[in-house]
Amino acid sequence: MSESNYVENPKQRRQWTEEEDEICRKYYPSEGSSINKRLHGRTRQACRLRARFLGISSNKEVRYMRSNSWTPEEIEILKKYYPEEGARVVKRLPNRTATNCTSKASELKIRSTGAKKEYARWTKEDNEILRKYYPIEGEACFTRFPYRTYRACQAHARKIGLAKPHMLPWTEEEERILRENYPVMRTRITELLPHRSKAACTLRASQKKISSRNKSKREYLFAPQRSSCS
Repeated sequence: MSESNYVENPKQRRQWTEEEDEICRKYYPSEGSSINKRLHGRTRQACRLRARFLGISSNKEVRYMRSNSWTPEEIEILKKYYPEEGARVVKRLPNRTATNCTSKASELKIRSTGAKKEYARWTKEDNEILRKYYPIEGEACFTRFPYRTYRACQAHARKIGLAKPHMLPWTEEEERILRENYPVMRTRITELLPHRSKAACTLRASQKKISSRNKSKREYLFAPQRSSCS
């Protein structure tokens, strides 16, 4: 099968038409894989892979790729404000999370020596949110706290006596998707696992010793498709 003939279901193999390719070029940058709604019979994954073949990236994918490499301007902001603000510097870096900032600061050996104590104080509202979501989402609920890392959420959950989360068990199908696609997609794997958070996927990949080292693009494009679910 040639690259240009790739579709999602081997039993219904059909070529991509010029009209479909034009729709990809026109709408994929802004809509991403949701353009499958414009392409009858195509799944989100098939649209994503076709876009890659055509060399098209969505705005979300571009932001993700940029997030993996810090710009000189971002590093300068981190160096200037992290010592005083700690993880709260994230408010100055719209494309970063608190965990991104603390990790990069650690890598650059930047210490937070002057962060105000109230930044670390957990409010009544914070505790309510943690009690509501930690038993379900675990450390992944840190995404609900813009200025806190997952380690901070884990530590505070233990401090206030929250039990270890009883998260929904991973199904064999979910783990297959994680195993086959995480090495390439990394946290974008949530596009294929909409009921799992980025943190949950990263944690599960770590538990299963699934490396995030990129496979070749060709290997990913022709990975075996065992499910036709969109």
